[in-house]
Amino acid sequence: MTDRPILFSGPMIQALLDGRKTQTRRVLRIPKGFTVENLAESNPGFYSGLPGDASSWGDNFSDDGGPMSLWELGSLSFAAGDRLWVRETWSHTGDGVFEIHQARIAPTGRVIYAATPAPDAPHAKYWPSIHMPREFSRLTLTVSDVRVERLQDISEADAIAEGATCRLECSGCMGRYPGWSMDWSAVGKPSRFARNGGVLSERDISHGTPVAAFAGFINELHDPRWNLKGDGIFGRNPWVVALTFTVAKANIDALPKSEAA
Repeated sequence: MTDRPILFSGPMIQALLDGRKTQTRRVLRIPKGFTVENLAESNPGFYSGLPGDASSWGDNFSDDGGPMSLWELGSLSFAAGDRLWVRETWSHTGDGVFEIHQARIAPTGRVIYAATPAPDAPHAKYWPSIHMPREFSRLTLTVSDVRVERLQDISEADAIAEGATCRLECSGCMGRYPGWSMDWSAVGKPSRFARNGGVLSERDISHGTPVAAFAGFINELHDPRWNLKGDGIFGRNPWVVALTFTVAKANIDALPKSEAA
């Protein structure tokens, strides 16, 4: 059992809080000059406990669109029982808190999170998730299953476990069919992509299946201009490590290791 941080974007933080997200997929980079085969030979046990072909890796992305190199992950072996403390975009309301080290010792105020509105702190300066200290994390994931597969192997059930949700009668001709999205928060916001030329509707951001919703979300998260460059990361279909987990709404150090789930 190992503790390690993991980053998530705002919409996926909300999905975790809502109980809609119990899976995440992480794509790993093969360093230049290596192949899948000799990388596995030179890193025995790199993914100990994985079923199937544990030597398969592809390109690189994380749920928050940030970089994740093999060398950063080289000492990690995702396995059932691992605990992942979630990093997210955050801030602190303490007086005179302008830097992260000040937040850690502030005698007043509290930690706030970009994914959860804080009306009493409208001008808060938020720090990126990569800079969140362990003690400010509010979510802990306990890994229950680890798989290696291609990104496009994701099933509809898996896409729903990733956070895709359905709204009825919001897509198709006259909005007669259900539509799927990983993040409905854009509805009602101005956008040049809105069909009516004003604000986005449910129909504007919905997809026909949960897998299509996942693909669109991952492509956009990894590169907002993906559609100008090709098929996006989903179209490239890299090898991924798919993690299934349970979620505890608590700091990792507030949970006994045996009760983190």
